[in-house]
Amino acid sequence: MPIKDTELLREFIRIGQDIMRWDRREAYGADWDRVAPSPPAIGLASPGFLGREYRGLVVLAQNPGLGAERGSEHRRWDRLLAAWRDEGTIAAYEEAFRFYLADFQHVAAWRQWVAPVLAAADLSAREVAYLNMGKSVLRQNEPPKARDRIFEADWRWTRAQLELLAPDVVLAGGKAVARLLNRYWPDPPFGVIAQDRARSQNTAARSARAREHGSRIKAALAASP
Repeated sequence: MPIKDTELLREFIRIGQDIMRWDRREAYGADWDRVAPSPPAIGLASPGFLGREYRGLVVLAQNPGLGAERGSEHRRWDRLLAAWRDEGTIAAYEEAFRFYLADFQHVAAWRQWVAPVLAAADLSAREVAYLNMGKSVLRQNEPPKARDRIFEADWRWTRAQLELLAPDVVLAGGKAVARLLNRYWPDPPFGVIAQDRARSQNTAARSARAREHGSRIKAALAASP
């Protein structure tokens, strides 16, 4: 479903503004201390990205990475996202989107887990939407129950984005993401493909899974009216 006008994009931009303006300190309560400081983390909540040639696949990651070694990139992210939040224009969004296209090629999770599936599905980053289940960068080794409380607070925004995007299929970036999605939305109007991101997988197994997921995505998009 390529975007033939700007209405979907404008609404996605508006929800992104709301996410970045949201008072997370109040929403998280005592769990606010679990949010990683900026720098080195990105200081704003994650609004996600929507490609102009969106075809019905949402890549749903767990949460933004801490990236302690990416301080300069994260400072640029803070400037670009703040412009999107404050201006709310397509131009400001597209500045951030262009950096996303370039920068995510250097993010390990994207290179290792997302890019191979997109290649197998004959899709580019411009043809998908990318969201995070959790909107905040968390400190390392936070207890699972605390992470889940934060994800539950963030869910209102992820649900709103998924309802807007109306995907045919969601690629859940890991078993934890699939588990949370099933908990919060047990009977969604879209297919869910759960990636196993266990680091113990060898290269051959990882490549085989990517091809399998890519084939399933292609089939789901081809069956869409």
